[in-house]
Amino acid sequence: MTVVAKAMSNGYPMGAVVGSREVMEPAGRMFISSSYWSDNIGTVAALTTIRELRRRNSEVRFKELGENLRSVLNEVIAASGLSGACTGLHTALGVSLDLPDETLAPAVKTLFVQEMAKRGIHCYMGFKGTLAHTEEDIRLTADAVAGALGVIKSGIDAGDVDSLLESDLKKDPFRRLVR
Repeated sequence: MTVVAKAMSNGYPMGAVVGSREVMEPAGRMFISSSYWSDNIGTVAALTTIRELRRRNSEVRFKELGENLRSVLNEVIAASGLSGACTGLHTALGVSLDLPDETLAPAVKTLFVQEMAKRGIHCYMGFKGTLAHTEEDIRLTADAVAGALGVIKSGIDAGDVDSLLESDLKKDPFRRLVR
């Protein structure tokens, strides 16, 4: 069974549950209510989004962008002197670093966000490609990552990543709400 939601409608309220006949038939006998039951904007948005994704050959383009970004970022990571990799699906890549001490992770992640923002790219240690991204965007991202990793390496080498932080430590969204 697969559940998809707002991505299929470009952010508008919409969801779909897809599965085998065996799994889906019992659901056909259930009553499911919805806040947006009579609102057809989500349906129209989903149909338009899916049509546009098909028209733009999105699967191929997302794969190209993701593979290019992964390759370039792995080169940048290797050149930084840090150990790590860019991994993940081509639509949801992430940079992970092999740190000498895992207790450095919150400070390193915060420093990465800080240094990327200084270079005009607002992200965590992950990247979500869009059909609007270009090869130039990949180059700019790689340059920003190289700069951010340079700062991180200098902090690790000096044994004082915390002194480079200009903000509070990044908190995971769920963890900041639940203790």
